[in-house]
Amino acid sequence: MTERTEATALVEISSLYPPPRSRKAVRKSRKPSTKLRYNVSQHTVKDEADAPKETLSNPPDLENSITYECCICGDETQFTAGVAACASHFLCNECTVNSYEMALGDIQAFPARCCTPLARRLVEHLLSAALRTAYSLRAQEYYTPRTLRVYCSREMCGVFIHPSRFDNTSAFATVARCECGAKTCVGCKQVWKGASHCCVDSASKPAWLPPYSPTCRIKQCPGCGLWIEHKDACNHMTCCYCSQQFCFICLLPWEFTEGFHESEGCPSYGDPSEGYDDEGYERTERGLHRDTGFSRAGRNR
Repeated sequence: MTERTEATALVEISSLYPPPRSRKAVRKSRKPSTKLRYNVSQHTVKDEADAPKETLSNPPDLENSITYECCICGDETQFTAGVAACASHFLCNECTVNSYEMALGDIQAFPARCCTPLARRLVEHLLSAALRTAYSLRAQEYYTPRTLRVYCSREMCGVFIHPSRFDNTSAFATVARCECGAKTCVGCKQVWKGASHCCVDSASKPAWLPPYSPTCRIKQCPGCGLWIEHKDACNHMTCCYCSQQFCFICLLPWEFTEGFHESEGCPSYGDPSEGYDDEGYERTERGLHRDTGFSRAGRNR
C-alpha cells in the first residue's frame, strides 16, 4: 500500500469539484441554439448547363431574311447592306455614299440627310478616307456664319478661307490669308489692296449682276446679304443659306400674322402692279424702294 501524499490528495479533490464558470458562459449554455442546419446533400440544384437544350439544325438568319426598300433608288436591300436613315426611311449603302458626295458638290444639299441629317457614326465605315476629309472641310464652311464666310478673291483659287486664317493686325479691316498667298478683305470680300484699301459697300449691287426687271428679279437677303433670284411661285422667300423667311417685296420678315403683307400692299405674286420708277421706288403711296424696302422718308411702311 502506497503512501498518499498531500499533493495527490489535492488533485483528487479538485477533480471532484470543477472550477466555477463565468456568468456569461452560464447564460450562453442556457440559451437555445437558433442556427438551422441543412443537409446539403439532400438539397442539390442542377446547373443550367446540365439541362437538355433544344437545338436547331439550321437557325434562321433574321438580319438577312428581312429586306427593306431604299427610299432613294427603291431597291430591296438586306438590313446589313443599308442604313436606317431615320425612323421612317431606309437607305442602301450606295445611296448613302452618294448623299455625302452630293453634299460636297452643292452646299444646299449639305449636310447629307434624309428627313434629318445622317448620323455620321453610323456610316463612317462606308466613307473613304478622302471623302471623310473633304466632308469635314465642307462642314467647317457650312457652319461658319455667313458674314464670316470668305472665299479667296483670286479667280484661279476661290477656296473657302477658315476664320482661323483671319488677320486682325490691320487698323483698317480684317484680312483673310489664303494658302495660295492671296489676301481677301473680310468686310467686302474683295482683293485686299493694303493700307490704301477701301471696302466696297456690300449692299451695292455687283456689276456682273443683270439689272432688275420683271423677268429677272434679284434682291439681297435681309438676313445674310446673299443675292437671291426669284424665279416663280409666291413672294414668300426662304434663304437657302441663313434660312431667313421674308417678303420679296418689302423685305420684312415673314413672322407676322397671315395676310399681313397682302393687307399692307405687297402682292402675293409678282411685282406691284404700278411698277417702279427710275430710282427703284414703288409708284404707290407707300413708295418702298425695290432693293432696300424703305421709302424716301426712311420708313418701311
